[in-house]
Amino acid sequence: MAFTLITLPEKNKPGAFRVSTVQMRKNAPWQLQICIPSAEFHLAFGEADAFDVLLGTDEDAGKMLLRPNEGGAFKPRHLKASVVFRLPTIDATPQLAFRGEDPVRKVKDRQMVIELPTWAWEPGRWQQIRDARAVAGRQEAAEKLTRREAMDRVGRLKP
Repeated sequence: MAFTLITLPEKNKPGAFRVSTVQMRKNAPWQLQICIPSAEFHLAFGEADAFDVLLGTDEDAGKMLLRPNEGGAFKPRHLKASVVFRLPTIDATPQLAFRGEDPVRKVKDRQMVIELPTWAWEPGRWQQIRDARAVAGRQEAAEKLTRREAMDRVGRLKP
């Protein structure tokens, strides 16, 4: 007698640090979203409620700086286990679903530097990934098509 263990799919960790893209409505543009665990947020920033968000250039390309500023344009949303920053769409924002778990980050002087995944900032990278996903999808569909199905389709096309 042999048994196989059935496991449940892994759930989202509510307090996980992640960078992802979100779409609020079906045809709306995608936005970059930064989720920070509440405990980590309060250790780094205390009770700050307005922030400046800066994207790195030159040698700091691929990094994002979060710094508290009373006149800052970004106000995070405080959820039960995390704090969420939803950023507006810019040219580099990927226009499809992505998720990056636990990016490298450093906190110094109440400022947090986050190293973004390449798809979130590198020009053209998300388009390359989109195209590769499309090719893989077409290959999978072609593999599923059996000879008989192909012959049936050819037969239906003839008058």
